[in-house]
Amino acid sequence: MEQVTATKRRPRLLIIGAALVCAVTVGTWWVIGSGVLSSGTITPAQLQGKWVGAGGASLDFTADGKFCAEKFPVQQDLKDRVTTCGTWELPPAGNGADQSVDLYFDKPSLAMTSQLMAAGEGGKDGLYVSWNPDDLSQRFDLKREG
Repeated sequence: MEQVTATKRRPRLLIIGAALVCAVTVGTWWVIGSGVLSSGTITPAQLQGKWVGAGGASLDFTADGKFCAEKFPVQQDLKDRVTTCGTWELPPAGNGADQSVDLYFDKPSLAMTSQLMAAGEGGKDGLYVSWNPDDLSQRFDLKREG
């Protein structure tokens, strides 16, 4: 019986490694393309209107880039809530993640960037404040009023 040498094993390992890389790439492409991990995106027209959450919280977005917040939590403990207005922006949507909505509060002077997110295409699954991007159970949800 012939002994298998390292030089004979190397091509076989390279082929197996290449096959695994291809399988992972195709699998990832299929999952993302199939919508299993679809990201949330929202347009300014879809964002307009009132969104409500627990404890009487609300955000009301207008077409001219302004918003008003009522009892809106700005800290994870939900005790620190603000009732104020400000401006909003939609930064370019990234790949594979929900789109953020940046909020710039007038009073108190405060910015929340990359924390308010649109869930699902057109925000169909609502908006949420992400306190910890590594743990989505730690978030504050808002749904479209109506």
